[in-house]
Amino acid sequence: MADFQKVLCLGGGGARSLAQLGLLAVMESEGLAPDLMVGTSGGALVGALVGLYGSVDQAVDHVRSVLASDAYQHLQLNPLKEEGVESGLFDRLLKSFREQLLIARSVTSPALVKEDTITPLFELLFGDHTFEDLKIPLAVVALDLSSGETVVLRHGPLIPALRATSSIPGVFPPVSLDGRILVDAGPTDVVPVWVARALGAKSVVAVDVSATPEVDIPTHRAIEIMLRAEQWASHRVRLIQLDAADLVIHIPVEEISWDEFDKLDQALQIGEMTGKREIQKIRRAWSVWSRWRNRLLNARRTPPPVPIVFL
Repeated sequence: MADFQKVLCLGGGGARSLAQLGLLAVMESEGLAPDLMVGTSGGALVGALVGLYGSVDQAVDHVRSVLASDAYQHLQLNPLKEEGVESGLFDRLLKSFREQLLIARSVTSPALVKEDTITPLFELLFGDHTFEDLKIPLAVVALDLSSGETVVLRHGPLIPALRATSSIPGVFPPVSLDGRILVDAGPTDVVPVWVARALGAKSVVAVDVSATPEVDIPTHRAIEIMLRAEQWASHRVRLIQLDAADLVIHIPVEEISWDEFDKLDQALQIGEMTGKREIQKIRRAWSVWSRWRNRLLNARRTPPPVPIVFL
């Protein structure tokens, strides 16, 4: 496995992940480019955009042009959103499932959103580019539904890998790739620190845009209880993974919902503010002295028995 000195783990979170572009802009201005980016879901998309253009400003300009396009405006990424009500995919999921139509679709179809709805967005963002076109190496993390393995994608066309890591189970269709059925690894690797370690990372900076589950939310129905339990389970896995990083940066974007991509400017501003506040910590974490210190400390850690497959 390669010897990556400075690795940046980009967490998933839908539109919240856009805040990581603001953080990366500050890092870029300070000359702190990672040797490798590892991302899940929205974090992987951010990593692919920055790696593709080699400049955060150019990546942001491209995102703006896509969001302003007619093709994007006609996409319905969130079938659970109610008109006139501020909502995000996860924020409104429990209440929206009261609609009988959605319940029927959820038990008769593999996903609430059809494949031909989401594919044009990826084509707008990434065209026919490959991992080999990236100026900064990227590892994309997905979950194999059949085996339960964490699957790391680093070669070939970008779109299949990015679609796989973004396929929220039950919402977007799974992606068939190399004989595997792949979905978003958010429940198991929302901030994929363990993957970074498996790739030989010597210093890992993890960026977390996840929201801590709210307490005292009513759970009266079966679907609410199941989703609530899964939410807490994923939260605990996230905390364990973050503990394996050398530095954790939390970007406070809880007020931005999963599907609110129109809040790009707000997300960028929050990310930039966080970057300016944390930049010295990143510089220290990636200093030569810290990398050697981290190497010694991490050598004493027993890696978790997580099945990871590299494709």
